[in-house]
This record gives sequence, C-alpha cells and structure tokens, in this order.
Amino acid sequence: MLLAGCATTGNGGDRASGFEDGDPAVTDCRSVAQDSEAETLDPGIYLQGAHRCLDEGEFRRAQDLSRAFQSHYADHADADYASYTEVMADLGQWTRGRHVETAQRIESGRDVFRSMADFMDTYPGSRYTESMAPRLVEMREELARLELRKAESVAESGNEAEARERREYVKEYYANTDVARNLKESNR
Repeated sequence: MLLAGCATTGNGGDRASGFEDGDPAVTDCRSVAQDSEAETLDPGIYLQGAHRCLDEGEFRRAQDLSRAFQSHYADHADADYASYTEVMADLGQWTRGRHVETAQRIESGRDVFRSMADFMDTYPGSRYTESMAPRLVEMREELARLELRKAESVAESGNEAEARERREYVKEYYANTDVARNLKESNR
C-alpha cells in the first residue's frame, strides 16, 4: 500500500509523532473537524486532528483540516507538514478508490501524482520529502499498470490500433517502470 511507512503512522520517528501525542483535547478526528468548522483552532490542533484523521482513514477530513491550517497559518513553521498531510490524504483517497473505472482512476491518479511532485518542489528541504520520493516511484508504476490495463481493455474490444498506441504510450511515457520494461521485452 502506498501509505505504508507514512510519517503520520508513527513509524517515521519525525515531527508527526509529536502531533499525535500533543493536546489531550484531540481525541478523535470527527470532533476536531467539527470544532474547526465553528472556529479557528490553535495550529497544533489542526495538525493533530489531520494526523488523527489519517490514522483513522478519514481522508476527506484530513484534507479539510490540512487546508484549514494552510488558510489560517500559511507562514507557520509546520506548513510543510500540513501540505504533506493533505497530499497523503489525497493519496489515501485515491488508493481507496480501486473500484473506480480505469480511465477515471488514471485521471485522478495523475492529479495525485502532480500533488506529490508539487510538494517535493515546494518543500525540497522538508523532512517529509524523503518519504514522498518512493511513493512517487510507486505511484508512477501503478499509473503505468492502469494505462496498460486500459490498453488491454481496448484490445479486447477489438480496437487493436488504439491498443497498440496505448502500449507505445506506456513504453515511452513510463519508460523507467517495470511495466514498460516488461512490455518492451514481450514485444507488444
């Protein structure tokens, strides 16, 4: 899973683990999310709440809390963590959506990939950038698999010319993935 080893799971030993143990008022994701709708919260409460929401699989709420933090505290020292939490929530949402039609999944996956790359560009010195890089590689591999699945589906429907174009696209655009290497080796 793309979220495994995420800094927000407590396995990273970084600043995120401090957020989860901070304010005892942060007992669950939903209560923080509800409080944030009524008032502007302390910056740490937003971050603890977003962290808690990620842990609880409440990705939309984690996104909302991260965005609220960024709108109220854009210049805060932990803005990178808020952005990271938002991207991880985006990734969690996307990972959860495996039942979505392939073309739609590819499109939303590209959006998540861009968000991940944007995070790395925006916060190159962040301690969270290091954990983002392998996720980008994994995400790219998954997008290549989805693109190939789409090509196979097109071939099954009888449109071999379009399927061939899609396979060539995978080989060219996703050249450094295992999927593209396997395609090249199989001469498809």
